Amino acid sequence: MVYLKRKIDVTCKIMPILLWIVFMGAGVSAELRVDSVSPVLGTAGQDLEVTLTGTGFNENTRVSIALDVTNKKDIIGSVDTPGYAFEVVVTGNRAYIADNDSGLQVIDISDPTRPRIIGSVDTPGYAYGVAITGNRAYVADGWSGLQVIDISDSSNPTIIGSVDTPYYASEVVVIGNRAYVANYWSGLQVIDISDPARPRRMDGSSRGY
Repeated sequence: MVYLKRKIDVTCKIMPILLWIVFMGAGVSAELRVDSVSPVLGTAGQDLEVTLTGTGFNENTRVSIALDVTNKKDIIGSVDTPGYAFEVVVTGNRAYIADNDSGLQVIDISDPTRPRIIGSVDTPGYAYGVAITGNRAYVADGWSGLQVIDISDSSNPTIIGSVDTPYYASEVVVIGNRAYVANYWSGLQVIDISDPARPRRMDGSSRGY
């Protein structure tokens, strides 16, 4: 087994990059075999040391290393939101964005090259996190706790319930009839959402709708 190392300067703007290797000149036999190339991904603007293992070549073998320019990751579509997009959840042909001071934005992504806003609802606080389950969106709304939004009509999402949390709601995960809210200095808040119109904190305190 032969180990061959070469260092290259990755200057291509594609990130990550994929390498392909060509052996040339002295030191290559008819039984050339490459067993592994590591790593195969690099970062634009950084040196990358590539190690080849196999048979039929040695430390004198010339190696040509090139970038696979077909490995491009292009932006195929976009839409600007009125606020600051903090989180997105995709279900089916809809993307739901927690848009900070612009609440919840609903995006039609049925044509990924032309996403478009089809509905929105402003929340009383600052939307930082969102979770979707069924026809409900649960928004972690900063100082305004957890907001429960009916999204059965994508063009007209409506707040149907809310509950304050002790501090600043920044993220939410929903499992079954519970919403788990990351609440900064107040840690984790567990919310009973079995009645979406009347969510309540599991310690028995509940404020809001």
